[in-house]
Amino acid sequence: MGRKDYGVFVMMLTMFASWISGNTITSAPNTASALGYACFWILPLYTCCNVGWSMVAPRIRRFSVSRQWNSYSDLIADRFRNPVLILITLIFPISSLEAYILAQLWAVRALTPVVSDNLMHNDRMTLLLSFVVCICESFGGFDVVSWTYVIQGFIIIFVLCSGPIS
Repeated sequence: MGRKDYGVFVMMLTMFASWISGNTITSAPNTASALGYACFWILPLYTCCNVGWSMVAPRIRRFSVSRQWNSYSDLIADRFRNPVLILITLIFPISSLEAYILAQLWAVRALTPVVSDNLMHNDRMTLLLSFVVCICESFGGFDVVSWTYVIQGFIIIFVLCSGPIS
């Protein structure tokens, strides 16, 4: 994470909200409608990824604090000190972030007419919301994003826990 003083709880909720929310809102319903019962592999996959990451993340975080890592490439740079390997390693996270941003913009564009009952133009709203996010990010920075994800994580956990009750 961007700062080392957040702690494990804030980091956990930030990663949970950023990973689960987009997949739960767009991917799971689309996959379920396309595949039917064959999409039940998603929940065990989430569980395996979360359990596996919960075993690896604390150790990586301890290393990142003690060695002052700030990016994906710091782990490789600290170990190998090979600039070509560092650049090759950065291609994958950059590509995944680009795909994530494109998927979020696509979801905003697709959901705008549905949410607004066709009162808002989807292309203009996507551009406007992207501009607003850039402005908010430039004023608030990573702290605002992380704390927003913490609140979103609490909301997701509350809804997941209260859904079976109702």
